Amino acid sequence: MMDIAIPYSHNHCFACGTSDSFSTALNLRFIRSKAGGVQAAVSLDRLYQGYSGVLHGGIISTLLDAAMTHRLFAEGVEAMTADLHIRFAKPVPVNHEVILSADIDSSIRGVFTLSSKLYCERSIYASAKAKFMRANASASSSFPSSDC
Repeated sequence: MMDIAIPYSHNHCFACGTSDSFSTALNLRFIRSKAGGVQAAVSLDRLYQGYSGVLHGGIISTLLDAAMTHRLFAEGVEAMTADLHIRFAKPVPVNHEVILSADIDSSIRGVFTLSSKLYCERSIYASAKAKFMRANASASSSFPSSDC
């Protein structure tokens, strides 16, 4: 299976950018799953912990959001998170491989509803549901400058 292509607009993304861009990039690489969604495996060390030995909740949220974003990339869609709901079921340990997965639940007029899951030891440790809005072609030029 092949990696999901990352659009140019995402070259410096914290989640899927490379450590060539900055040292703390997560280097996530997603592939299409047999069921049609996307998945990735990652193991993060204590640099990304909140409580001792446990991944920070913001990092877990980032992982789940990135999985859904890449599910859209797999369809050639660039979209931005508009609404994100996370369910933390169990503390995610650092230095353990986790599996991320994501699927599209629905799509109506440029608004996409997706779900993602984070597995550790074959159990769901966290999950998310989100709505994404299609990014228009000139979206990057309408973002605020770095002066904000």
